[in-house]
Amino acid sequence: MIELTQNNKFISEKTISSFSITYPRTVTLLYGNYSKQHILHNLKLKIKNNLSKKTSNFTYVRGGMTDWEFFIHDIDFSKFFTEIIDKHRHILAPEVLLGKELKVTDAWGNCLNKGDHVALHNHNTHHGILYLTEGTPLIFPELEMKFTPKPGDWILAPPGLFHGTDPVESEKERINVVFNFDFCDEFRRINELESDKLNNSIPTT
Repeated sequence: MIELTQNNKFISEKTISSFSITYPRTVTLLYGNYSKQHILHNLKLKIKNNLSKKTSNFTYVRGGMTDWEFFIHDIDFSKFFTEIIDKHRHILAPEVLLGKELKVTDAWGNCLNKGDHVALHNHNTHHGILYLTEGTPLIFPELEMKFTPKPGDWILAPPGLFHGTDPVESEKERINVVFNFDFCDEFRRINELESDKLNNSIPTT
């Protein structure tokens, strides 16, 4: 659930799954709910069974965390990411229509228990969160906004937007997948190279 504080004076547009807020800059956030319960269940189990001692409590995540790239090649995460990007890329990434592709650069799981929290931070790429449980709200202080998740909720945000959480007060675990993604020309270049090879292999008369 998106919740704006009474002092919020920036919101300019709201639709079913996205809205734009203008202050010193304009940012667009997308959100929705992913309903495939078996995918959510699988992701949740994978996080709980693969928390890393190398990353847990050593980043802005003051709680349990998998390795940074744990979900990059995971089939369940790939199904989720592909589905939401295919549905919303016209809002999120009009650049894709110009031949660019989206590439996941990091994808990891968080598991927060009572007293844990996510320190205020930002990302230098587009990023998103898929929530596998209910939990402590995600706070966007610049936007005077908080996002209170339920299982299956997801949110996508642009680079440079600060966010974090207060300490978890519930005895229940707060589990989610976080991912960074960006634009690249890799697939377009590969197609161009293959086309060049094909053209060069055709005999001339």
